[in-house]
Amino acid sequence: SGGLKKHILFNWKKDRPFTLAATHRHSSHHILLRHWLRMHEINQLDNIEIIFLPPSLMPTHLKAGHVDGYCVGEPWNSESIFSNIGWVAHTSSEISHGHPEKVLLVSDRYIEEHRDESIRLVQALKEACYQCQQLSNRTELIDILALPQYTGASKDVLSNSMLGRFQTGKRIIAAENFHIFHGPDVNVPSVDKASWVVAGLRAAGEMPEIHGVSLSRIFREDLFNSAKDSKAS
Repeated sequence: SGGLKKHILFNWKKDRPFTLAATHRHSSHHILLRHWLRMHEINQLDNIEIIFLPPSLMPTHLKAGHVDGYCVGEPWNSESIFSNIGWVAHTSSEISHGHPEKVLLVSDRYIEEHRDESIRLVQALKEACYQCQQLSNRTELIDILALPQYTGASKDVLSNSMLGRFQTGKRIIAAENFHIFHGPDVNVPSVDKASWVVAGLRAAGEMPEIHGVSLSRIFREDLFNSAKDSKAS
């Protein structure tokens, strides 16, 4: 603890701030990056700049020396690892285990006009998440994700986080739960998960205090439960 802080304060010699990248100002990656900095007792960003880049460009910018680190989802960490230009300091589960990640976002109007289709869409995504969670399906999943219209990454790079062991660039760690696609409460759009997002964005200075907004209007656990009930019937 404190090693990164000391490095930035006393050993940083470049004529620019220590620069880190996240995928978007309002992303879980930005929240996790801020959490990680606080783990290193860095609460002020006086000597640090956070910029925002598309995920696929992060390895290129790291290699070029434009950024000194980044927080992103796979396979863009493994891309840098396998190219010998970076290594993973922490996985997101070490920073905030079980944090919310991707969301399905539709408008209120769409739900009002297409409620049945919305529920069927949630059902389909839940089934897809279940299939992705099965290790027996991971090889096929890797084949799909490697296609140019998805990530275009190599199968070796994609396999690094998908098959139970993760090469961090420094060591190999057990990674059976590196990706959690499905499981008890994993896919539920709960108020607790909404609160994590709101608290993280406020801590990052990206969201003002908002009063009178019901998070359950945005994270629709009722629709999720309707999809569950429909599937059971």
